[in-house]
Amino acid sequence: MRDQLIRKIYDKHKKLLKNIGVHHKKLLICFSGIPGSGKTHIAKIIEKKYFGVRIRSDDIRNIIKKLKNKEKNVNKITYKYLDWLFKNYSFKNKLIILDKSIDRKYKETFSIFRKKRYKIFIIRIKTSKKISKERVSKLGKLNENYINNIERWLYEWKGFEENVKSDIIIKNENNLNLKPLFFKLDKLIR
Repeated sequence: MRDQLIRKIYDKHKKLLKNIGVHHKKLLICFSGIPGSGKTHIAKIIEKKYFGVRIRSDDIRNIIKKLKNKEKNVNKITYKYLDWLFKNYSFKNKLIILDKSIDRKYKETFSIFRKKRYKIFIIRIKTSKKISKERVSKLGKLNENYINNIERWLYEWKGFEENVKSDIIIKNENNLNLKPLFFKLDKLIR
C-alpha cells in the first residue's frame, strides 16, 4: 500500500517540477530557516536564475492531502516520500533546490546526497520571530500549528547552527541582498 501511495505522489509531484531536462552538475542547495524567513522566496529566485529543480515540501503535503489517503500523519508521509525521491532521483538536472527547512532532518538528507557525491550548499536565513509571524500571518497560515511549534522550530534552527556550518548567512528582515549569494553560487554552478 505504501509503495502505491509513494508512486501516486510521485506521478503528481513530477508534473510540478521545472527544469528537469536542463543539464547541471550535482549540487544540493538547502535552507536553514524558520517559517516566514523567506526560504520559498529565495528558492524561487534561485530556480529562475540558475534553472534548478526546486523541490518544495509544501507542494508534497498538498498532494498528499488531495489524495485523501488513510494515513493521518501528512508530515511522516512527506518525509518518507522525500527520502524515496532523493534515493531514486534520476533527472538530468542535478541542481536541486530543497525548498524546506533542513534544520530537523539534515543528517538523513545529507547522508543520501553525500552517498550520491553531491556538493551540499547551505543557506542560513536569519529572521526575527516578529517578522516571521507577520509574514506567516500575511500568507494566512498563522494558525494553531504555527503558534504551537514556533518555539520548537527556533530551537531546532539554533541547534542546527551549533552542529553544521552554513555556506552563507542571509539576514532577511526588510532589505534582502542576494548579491553575496549569487557570487558564491556563480562560482559553483557556472
